[in-house]
Amino acid sequence: MGRHKQCKQVVLAKNYGSKQFLEDYKEAWMNAANYNVENTTFLLTDNEIKKEVFLEFVNSFLNTGEISGMLEKVDRDTAQAEAEKFMVKRGEDTPPAEVLFEGAVNKVMDALHMVLAFSPANPRFRSRGQQFPSLFTSCSIDFFFPWPEEALLETAAYLLGKETIFVEKS
Repeated sequence: MGRHKQCKQVVLAKNYGSKQFLEDYKEAWMNAANYNVENTTFLLTDNEIKKEVFLEFVNSFLNTGEISGMLEKVDRDTAQAEAEKFMVKRGEDTPPAEVLFEGAVNKVMDALHMVLAFSPANPRFRSRGQQFPSLFTSCSIDFFFPWPEEALLETAAYLLGKETIFVEKS
């Protein structure tokens, strides 16, 4: 598995809105488009969804690989230049700009990992799944529950390279 250059997470502030969300997301998108980057992560928890439009943006990315109107011309040009590096490396001729941008979007779809940390206990969980279907149909879903103490100890032992870990109970 490749290394992650960056894990970008939304940091809410009083005036955080759609513009700030798109700026944060664009930063992760552009990192993922970079020729030298194998993986980038964008982490979003349900507590950070200040506006439902954030989920519209995520839904759009999961469907198409981009968010309409997010990239300026200079961003598109940069992404296309990065895609061209891949084609040159493979010995291909440089295609038209539209094909280069499609290559950049494909690179981002492979390299940008959306981690959506949502609680099924959140009252909006179900309605968000209905309103933004790609959150469920285009994602792998892992449910995490509290771990039993034995599983925690076995995992710790594995990570430390030991057969077992003994814990004295008082």
